[in-house]
Amino acid sequence: MEFLMQESNIVKNDKLLPRVLCWAKIKPNKQGSFEDYLWNMTVEAKKRKCLFILCVLGPVDSKFIKDLNDAGCKVVFLDENKIRYPWRLIKLLHHYKINILHTHFVGPADIFLLIIRFFWSGKIVFTDHSSDPLLHSSSFFLKTKIQNAKRFVLSFFIDLYLPVSNFVEDRICKNVPMAKHKVHRLYNGIDLKRFKSYDNMNDKKCLLSDLNICDDELVVSFIGQLATEKGIHLCLNVIDRLLKNHKKFHFLIVGDGNKKSLVNYFYQNNTDKKYIHVLGSRSDVDDILRVTDVLLVPSLWGEAFGLTAAEGIASSVPVIASNIGGITEIVKDNYNGLLIKVDSEKELEDSIKYLLDSPDVRSQMGLNGRSHAVENFSLDVMVEKTYKYYKDLLLLSSYKKSYSFFNRKKSTQGSN
Repeated sequence: MEFLMQESNIVKNDKLLPRVLCWAKIKPNKQGSFEDYLWNMTVEAKKRKCLFILCVLGPVDSKFIKDLNDAGCKVVFLDENKIRYPWRLIKLLHHYKINILHTHFVGPADIFLLIIRFFWSGKIVFTDHSSDPLLHSSSFFLKTKIQNAKRFVLSFFIDLYLPVSNFVEDRICKNVPMAKHKVHRLYNGIDLKRFKSYDNMNDKKCLLSDLNICDDELVVSFIGQLATEKGIHLCLNVIDRLLKNHKKFHFLIVGDGNKKSLVNYFYQNNTDKKYIHVLGSRSDVDDILRVTDVLLVPSLWGEAFGLTAAEGIASSVPVIASNIGGITEIVKDNYNGLLIKVDSEKELEDSIKYLLDSPDVRSQMGLNGRSHAVENFSLDVMVEKTYKYYKDLLLLSSYKKSYSFFNRKKSTQGSN
């Protein structure tokens, strides 16, 4: 009975309220789904009277930071030079008496975490967003062996893994099987109130007008990093042929990256440039998806999740995506989109033609996609589960301390 009372007191102890430092190696400079996540984590922390500190790379959009500060979140910046050294982060952990360090976009073999563990004794929660590499060369296999050795060592110091898909979960369990009991898949969440189809068709017409697109014209979009691994070059080749040989439609390109010059060249030298819209990096991706009829996600590497695809189906847009990685948990073939062979221009072209010519199929796939997103990718559910994991970690820690204390006391009494 005495032990049960101790355990009951643990649950009510205010010390179980998490003091979280969220370390994300990104620059949140636009309104995107990860920024939505940070905002909702901050709001939830305030509700729960928890401390939530965000540590990111700078510089960062000033309005976004002001909104976070107003909601009670302290934001700390680390520039590219300071991020190489762990001491600043270790000082923050001790200064704010942080008991949970939650990392995002930190490598699964980052020795940084090992150094932190030696100088700080709190809990480490590791969200794994890492995608599989694009090229499999001999140097790749050597690098993989080294990384797996690092993962093995780090697995003893990470208290909780939160892979963003079953695909990533399986990879963790394969690389560090002794850590299986600490792995819990938690899908990336989408703000379903922001990513949805238009309620008012006049709003849709207004945005189409801004883009010089008529109401009855179809829109195909690529949204994401302009990089080889995202398959942007495949899209350009296919779209070029379709605009020449198929019925006309508009192609929106949203994003930035090292293939930006290729995209600009494609636009400048295309005879159908009035149907091509190079929009750059945007914060209104939700609006762009609402006017999109078909979304392209032809990735060449094993995407950890596929955030753009999830935003697309949440917006009732059918998605054409590569049959690889975590994308297959979002896009269900012939249900809410079409899955194609990796690096296949022909399948990409045929799939675009099919959906452009099949309005009823597009409509049904859009409805199916919205249902799939609501059932699996709710941001509210993601945030709620995250705080539950925090509480469970702290509860387990306090339980172990109390159990250890109780056993020592009992042992001492027995020796008398």
